[in-house]
Formats: sequence, structure tokens, C-alpha cells
Amino acid sequence: MVEGWFARNASSLKVVFRAVFGVLWVIAGSLKFQPGLVDQFPGMVSADGQPSWLQGWFTFWAAQAASNAAFWVYLTGTLELAVGIGLIFGLMRKVAYLGGAVLSLF
Repeated sequence: MVEGWFARNASSLKVVFRAVFGVLWVIAGSLKFQPGLVDQFPGMVSADGQPSWLQGWFTFWAAQAASNAAFWVYLTGTLELAVGIGLIFGLMRKVAYLGGAVLSLF
């Protein structure tokens, strides 16, 4: 049976893809700690221009962002950094995979 290059290198490719996604999560998380984002955040979360079936979701998060923007910005940034570091170093991979999937929905 002849194996292709992808089949022979599947484990290495999984590690590379996991690390690349980890780097992207770390970049996204580190951007949450930029100066001025907390002040701009409530204006970024708005139901205006969203489809009608998403209006309730965005209205809920706009109210949360308006009431305590610093908490949500720093919590999201910290969670994104944790997922990214977990993916890069392969720490608690299943938790990182599940956490990343759930976090990406929010």
C-alpha cells in the first residue's frame, strides 16, 4: 500500500496546525490589552446592522459591554491567551479545543 506525503506526516501536520491556531489566539488575546480598547468596546458591540435573528444576542451583549466593559474585555483577552498558550504548547489540549470552540461562539 502506497502512503501519500500527508498520511506519512499527519502527526507533524497536526502539531503545526495546532501551533498556528495557538499563535492566532495569542495575537487576538494580546490585542484586547491595547490601550483605549476598554473605552471603545461598548461602541463596537451594537445590534445595529445585524440580521433580525441576531438582534437579541447583540442587544444582550451590548448591555453587558455598556455596564462593565473592562471586565468583558480583560476576561476575553485572558481566556484567548489561555487557549492560545494551551494550543501552542499542547497543554490540556482537549480543554483548549473545547474552550476555543465555546469562546469563538461568544
